[in-house]
Amino acid sequence: MKHDITHYAKARYTTKAYDPKRRISDENVEKLKELLRFSPSSTNIQPWHFILVENKNLRSELLPHSWNQRQVVDCSHFLVLAAKTNMGESEIDTFLQRTVDIRGGDLESLSMYRDMMVGFTAGMDPAARLQWSK
Repeated sequence: MKHDITHYAKARYTTKAYDPKRRISDENVEKLKELLRFSPSSTNIQPWHFILVENKNLRSELLPHSWNQRQVVDCSHFLVLAAKTNMGESEIDTFLQRTVDIRGGDLESLSMYRDMMVGFTAGMDPAARLQWSK
């Protein structure tokens, strides 16, 4: 039975091997990207980037950094999660401005939220920020 990609995301199914001749449809890749955009985080700032790597040559270069797991080169799409470890006031202000641009309102109404996030991240050293991003 064929299921929608959302079914598999919710099932948290892990494939042990991929058929390199098969590809995830463009429609399902777009659905997956949409699901990733809605990934929750503790302050809703999403301190990460998702990088979709389709280039086979680049994925071959990543193989030794991925414990030589063949899935890296055999899958149709390879997703890398990159944590932002540098979340300071500037990044928080950019996030809040984008929030206002999308939702409307004004930055003043988000001042308590900003203060909370700045206080939360200010007390973290780089190792703690990486842990938080994970």
